[in-house]
Amino acid sequence: MNEYYYKYLINPFLELKDKQVLNRNLRYLIGLKKREKLKKHYIKIKIHSGVPCFRYCICYLMTDSDSDYLYKRYY
Repeated sequence: MNEYYYKYLINPFLELKDKQVLNRNLRYLIGLKKREKLKKHYIKIKIHSGVPCFRYCICYLMTDSDSDYLYKRYY
């Protein structure tokens, strides 16, 4: 009964960072939290397309707001 209350009454109102992995059905939260923590790394991978950084690379000129915009657009 407690799982029912948590799943339908409490969980929809919690933010992603506040949710906890309580059983196997909630393991997907681990990946979502890790993706949020490493979002700058994912943006750099998307910009470079698998090739190493070169001398005049665009990643040196990007600000945090630019990387946040790209993250919201592609993920």
